Order: sequence, then C-alpha cells, then structure tokens
Amino acid sequence: MFDLSTAIVHHDLYRVVPCCLCGAEWEEQWVSVALLIQGKGTLGDLCPRCLATTPKSRANRLHELNQRMAGFNSQVQEYLTQPQPQIPELGDMAALQAETLRLRERTEQLRLATQQCRAARAESWGITHQTLAQLAKLQRDLNRLMADASRLDPPTHGGQEMGMLENSLLRLDCWPTKLTDVIRLERAYYQQQFSDLTELEIRRAVDHRYQQFLTQPA
Repeated sequence: MFDLSTAIVHHDLYRVVPCCLCGAEWEEQWVSVALLIQGKGTLGDLCPRCLATTPKSRANRLHELNQRMAGFNSQVQEYLTQPQPQIPELGDMAALQAETLRLRERTEQLRLATQQCRAARAESWGITHQTLAQLAKLQRDLNRLMADASRLDPPTHGGQEMGMLENSLLRLDCWPTKLTDVIRLERAYYQQQFSDLTELEIRRAVDHRYQQFLTQPA
C-alpha cells in the first residue's frame, strides 16, 4: 500500500482528461486535482464526481469490480472445462436431441459469461492505462524492495494492482482537497479571464458546468 494524497494543480489550459479512478472524461479549465502517491509522484487526475465522494466509496467500487471479474472468469473456466460432447448413435434420436439441447445451453452460458467478462474488463480499463501502468510499476518496485529486505526471490503477484489501489484508498477517510475549493479557485481564474462578467454570471458559468457533470450517470 501507498500513502495517497491530493493537490490542486494550476495548468492554465482547457483539456479533457480521463479520471484515474473511474475513467470518466472531464474538461479541466485552468485547474485540476491530482491524485498523488507520496514520494512517488502523480497517479493521475480526479474528476469532480470522484472528488465529491469519499475515498472508501471509490475503494468499494474497485472491490466490487474485482469480485465481478473474478466471478465471470471463474464461470468461463468452469464452462470451458466441462466434458466434451459425446455423440450418440445416429439411430438414437432422443439421445441426439438431448445432447443437442445440452450443447446449446452450454454455448449460451459460455457466450453470456464471456460477454459479462468482457464488459467487466472494459469497465476496469475505464481506469486509465496510465493509472494501471503506474500502479504496476509501483507494485514491482515494492516487490523488489521486499525481496531485497528478506533476501528471498520476489513473490509472484498476478493482477494485484487494483487491489493495491483499493487498499490505499481505504486508508483515507476523506480527500485532502475539497471540491468546493476547486470550484472557488476556478471562479477566480474565470474572473481573471473575463473581467467584464459579474460574480453571479461567473458562478452560473462555473458552478453549472460542475453540477451538470455531477448529475450525469456514472
């Protein structure tokens, strides 16, 4: 696990970036909120929706996704290891029909399980490639350090990056950066760029954009 934190970053740009926790694309205007691993650098940017929730709720979402993926993978493996079809004698029509029905059911089960597995993997990859690559690198670094400390060969870990992120999020009670602070700072930059607008007009422009994003389905 790693110590996570957040920070507001001023980049003076309009840019569309994927959230490093949910993959949702968000248009950043002048400012962003970086998710940091202390001593390691930036993991990625957080969208307002993730920032408006608690780190533990994000961890629960990752846990639920991991559980679904494990279940779907288990189903696919179960169907793949079922006995191969036994073709009855051609004259035994009842046996032929029964075996045909069994094969149809098995094919449909495998098709559905594979479809669900692909959907879960696609949702997982909604968390950006950069995020997963960074987590994988950190996991390898951690394994190497543990191996050096214990003078043992590095343990083999498969697919633990998401679990590492989940456990790190569970250690945070709340985000150090508040969404209200981000909105307030964006209003200030908006005022600098459009000095002829009133405070009410700026609030409508900035706050409406955040509210619209927050109310969209996740």
